[in-house]
Formats: sequence, structure tokens, C-alpha cells
Amino acid sequence: MNGSRAETPSATPLDVGGQLNRFFLWLTSGLALAALVLVLLQMFAGLQVPGKPGWPEAALLCLATFATVANLGRQLPLQNVLLAAVIIACLGSAAHLL
Repeated sequence: MNGSRAETPSATPLDVGGQLNRFFLWLTSGLALAALVLVLLQMFAGLQVPGKPGWPEAALLCLATFATVANLGRQLPLQNVLLAAVIIACLGSAAHLL
């Protein structure tokens, strides 16, 4: 009415944190998928990878954990997700010691 333009959804400021979280989620998910393919090739096709034995499985475990935490961080507060991950890691370590 006063010559002012109506706000459109495209005119809102960029959510840099959300974009960074989305990028990190896609990056970790893609790397976890690549590690899974590497582990499957190693198991079924007899692919020999250089380095110490077992590193592809360890990379798959770590990348899948990172992807899970990144995905849960989109839905829940990140401090709660990280606290739950630390508690689960401590319980798993204590169970492994027994």
C-alpha cells in the first residue's frame, strides 16, 4: 500500500548453519556409502586394499556414526544428540571391559 514490497520466502536471509549441516550430512552419507562399497568389494570380490587389515571396516563404522549423528542433529538439538552418543560410547566401553 505504501509502495513497499511484500516479503517473499526467497527474500529471507540465508540459513548458513542449516546449509552447512545439510552439506555435512550429504558428505558423511556419501563417504559412508563409498566405505560400504569398499567393504563389500573386499568381502565378495576379494579386493586387496593397501595398508593395515581392517581399516575399511573401521572407516565404515566411523563414517556411519558421523552420518547418524549429523542426521539426528537436524531433528534434535545437537547437544542432546552428542550427550546421548557419549553415554552410549561409555556404556559400550564399560560392557567391553567386563
